[in-house]
Amino acid sequence: MRFYVNWTSSKTSGGTLLQREITLSTVMIANQLADLNDSERNDPALISVNFSNLGDLAGRITERVSRLWGRFPYDYAIFKELDEYEALNARFDNLTSDEELKRRHLSEKYDSGNSIVIDVLALREQLRNDAVRLEISKREYKGDNRSTVRFAETLRRYSQHKLDPSSTHSLNTYLGEDTKKYLFSSDKTSDFLRQEAVSAIRDEFTSGVIKATPHAFRHIWAEAILQRYRGDVGRFIRANFKHIDERFFMAYLRNKEVKSIYEVAKRTTINSVVRKHVSSLKEDKRAYAGGFDRFVSKAVNLTKIVTHEDYALIARKIAQERVVDIKVNAWSTCLLRAGTETHARCSVDGIPQRQNASPKLCLGCVNAEINDSNYAGIVVYTKSDVEACKNPNLPVSIKRFHVATLRKALLRVRELATNDKCSLYDSFIAHLESVINMVDTEGLTNG
Repeated sequence: MRFYVNWTSSKTSGGTLLQREITLSTVMIANQLADLNDSERNDPALISVNFSNLGDLAGRITERVSRLWGRFPYDYAIFKELDEYEALNARFDNLTSDEELKRRHLSEKYDSGNSIVIDVLALREQLRNDAVRLEISKREYKGDNRSTVRFAETLRRYSQHKLDPSSTHSLNTYLGEDTKKYLFSSDKTSDFLRQEAVSAIRDEFTSGVIKATPHAFRHIWAEAILQRYRGDVGRFIRANFKHIDERFFMAYLRNKEVKSIYEVAKRTTINSVVRKHVSSLKEDKRAYAGGFDRFVSKAVNLTKIVTHEDYALIARKIAQERVVDIKVNAWSTCLLRAGTETHARCSVDGIPQRQNASPKLCLGCVNAEINDSNYAGIVVYTKSDVEACKNPNLPVSIKRFHVATLRKALLRVRELATNDKCSLYDSFIAHLESVINMVDTEGLTNG
């Protein structure tokens, strides 16, 4: 059974209604929302039937997303755990045994010296500062005639020194001197807060603020495929879309608008991956290995890098000038660099054939970026090579092809173990060494 709705695709078809397929889970949620809103069969499901302006449905959805986003910087689970960790550290000498146990657990989970944790903390602070600015820009006041007044009233109170100290501090911080001079001018006219001026000041005040929109969530899932799911479209579908099949999802990816989103997501992911990789070089423990790690380490060592800004600069330079494309696999991420096309292990006649990606090729490639999240992929995708090497019915001549892949896997996992200073990899390293030694011994025995 398939489900369709008549809906628009504004970027490609304007306001023309098109037949668009939706998933079973979407249908179920729409029916639940319809029941919640007392909607009849032909009424809109997403809003109350009492809402008269049905043409503004998209605007209402955008407004709801924006409203919910205001709580995200405070309610996101990771941010709340970091808040708790900081609060426990602040009372370090006065903790109960349960609180101390919790503090130790959080300290293991969030290493304060780790570059990723540092970035998350900075993001938390940025989002919370942004949330304050967004709240001030949308704050509502009830007028004498019960009408709703927003930013214009905030600015009026600010110009009269009647605004609360916290909001005043934010406006002082993010408004330019010329704007403040305009607002506090003694000879300003009675209509100094006309709509055009208020809009311009609001734009200035919220400049650079991270905002959530329904469209932005499409970029989020595209980046999630590349980063969280290591390029595994099937796994992403199973985790997020439940009842949808891969044929439908791949057809969706072929859509012109979605392809452009995916390209933007790839560039965003490249910037993020390179930035994290370069930042990790400042740390004592860093779970990276492979050809790209050697390239980044050499590039940083050959450059006089001292400050955090220096690291950020070289990360941008590598991401924007050297890395031309990305392909994410479970066992490694291919960050194809300009000038390395002929050296790529998948290259045929000087042209990389990245559709042929496999551990056999990628684990020894100059463009392979391998980190701890690839460890499980290496274990899983070399399993067939391990089984072939352990098969007593296969001749050594065939096993040698499989053992070559295992040697590359062993090198990469050893690098991870050395750089990460972690015993997590020890059992798998010992397992690979045992299998490789077994084949080597068998080869010597059979001449």
